[in-house]
Parts: sequence; C-alpha cells; structure tokens
Amino acid sequence: DANGTPAETTYTPKITPVVPTAEDVTSTDKQGQTQTGKPKFTEGDPVVPMDDDTPATFEDGSTTKTIPGEGTYTVAPDGTVTFVPEKSFTG
Repeated sequence: DANGTPAETTYTPKITPVVPTAEDVTSTDKQGQTQTGKPKFTEGDPVVPMDDDTPATFEDGSTTKTIPGEGTYTVAPDGTVTFVPEKSFTG
C-alpha cells in the first residue's frame, strides 16, 4: 500500500465455457440402404475457432460405433457420417 505495508490477495479467474453448436442432418432411403450426411458445426465464439485440422471422431475418440438393433455409424475425417443399418432396422 501507500505506507509500504505488505498486503496479500487472491486472484480467482472465472472461466466461461465455449460450446460449439451443431445442426442435425437427416436422410431418407429404402430399408437396408447405406446413408450419409454431414452435420454442420458452428463455433461457440469466434475468438476460439474450431480445430478443423483434427479429424472428426465420436466422443470416445473412435471413428466407428455399432448400435445393436440399429446399425453401424462411421465418421470420416471431414465429419461425414455414414450409416449402415441392420437389414431389419426402420427408423
């Protein structure tokens, strides 16, 4: 302070998460046919751009996910999702 008395303080930063958004993509075809789509992602804040150089993956880091009774989803590095349904799947 102005008198030379030492003082201590604590700085606690507040972090505001940046959350990107996505637009769902749907497709329609005959039962059992492979389908593809590419969701559109928008950055949550232009100051924190999305990393388009990192290949797209599912939340667990994999590129393929099979859902029993439904089918198999595969995501390409550019974000395109391919769905191969089980023969009996409708939905």
